[in-house]
Amino acid sequence: MKGMPFSEAVEFFRDKIPMTAAEYGAVVAEVGEYANSLAFTVSRIASADLLQDLHGEILKALEEGGTFFEFREGIDEIMARRGWQGMTPYRLDNIFRTNNQTAYNVGRHKQMKAVADRRPYWEYDAVNDTHTRPTHLANDGKIYRHDHPFWNTWFPPAGFRCRCVVHSISAREMEEEGLKEETQVPDLQPDPGFRYNPAVQEWKPDPGKYDSRLRDRMEEAIWD
Repeated sequence: MKGMPFSEAVEFFRDKIPMTAAEYGAVVAEVGEYANSLAFTVSRIASADLLQDLHGEILKALEEGGTFFEFREGIDEIMARRGWQGMTPYRLDNIFRTNNQTAYNVGRHKQMKAVADRRPYWEYDAVNDTHTRPTHLANDGKIYRHDHPFWNTWFPPAGFRCRCVVHSISAREMEEEGLKEETQVPDLQPDPGFRYNPAVQEWKPDPGKYDSRLRDRMEEAIWD
């Protein structure tokens, strides 16, 4: 059986722009880590064609509810057809998992914001096992209001291969279950490259700062 497509996640990932490292660096210089929510890039891959293929296969998986194994088969077939050397399963899994988790969490953020008047509290939920990073586990079970600054930094994923999620809670559930609302921002940071919330950032770049090739590729997705 296939999974159901998650329209909010699909919309977010479809708008990401495949960029080479040089193009991505130009965006990072202006907006910092938020560039990760605008661009699709993969380290050590300079081919625009391959980046486009990777983006297309991940988008296909999101649209059709495809699995990692289907994604890997699609990429292996494309690379063999182009005469390129394939990537290791671990690297492909990291690319697939990180981009899927980011897209799904952005979609989840949009859904929870839509009902924030009825379920205004959000709970950070980290998987409690031997693979969970201590900084992520330290936030497990903490509850903040949906508009607390905590979520500007800590909305998942908080690192590569992060499995953390967020649940919404009503005021009634808070009272009935004796749950505690947090107010202080913890003295912890997500992993480097993940210290932002792609679902809430906005950016209006200056087109004059970019060369014509990159500007043309970014115009439809970013500028009005």
